[in-house]
Amino acid sequence: MSYEANFNTALTYIRSGLPDRAVECLHKALAGVSVNDKNKDNVIYLRILTLLARLGIERGMRDEALNYINEGLNLKDNHSDLLFLSSLYYFDEKRYDEMTGTLITYLVSLTQSDAAGYDYEFIGTAALKEVFGRLIPASYSKAVSHREILDIISQLSEKTGSELLKHAYKIMLEIDERRKAQNV
Repeated sequence: MSYEANFNTALTYIRSGLPDRAVECLHKALAGVSVNDKNKDNVIYLRILTLLARLGIERGMRDEALNYINEGLNLKDNHSDLLFLSSLYYFDEKRYDEMTGTLITYLVSLTQSDAAGYDYEFIGTAALKEVFGRLIPASYSKAVSHREILDIISQLSEKTGSELLKHAYKIMLEIDERRKAQNV
């Protein structure tokens, strides 16, 4: 069976609520991807890595998930889904500075013109609600280098004009204002 067929079977198992079977098929699919097919233009290969990472995080196999995330990001460093999953990994590990930086990179990745071709799962309204409502506030409020992060997001939002980055900047400013009020 080709890696594409194993991938499609895994999707069926995921939709059916059978994650263990899906992981088996995804491992078979990954094993079937040739060295030449392991590139940033192979959407199915990147989706295999993304699904294995997502299922790894969901099942508490974070180190395994991180390996898949890194493998994919080494090929396509602005892959929105892998960046989102990477931020979840950092959240679980309480690595808030890295998490905040990854979330900023994730927001920048959403402005890329080739996003439609990668069949991203974590770019819709629900993902953004999670990012703005929970992930950025949780990570930025605990980040040690929050001043440097704020400077970066300020410059990025100004240069890109991205509403997503402007919104993140606004959230960070509000957190800093609360910080100042608590220290007075």
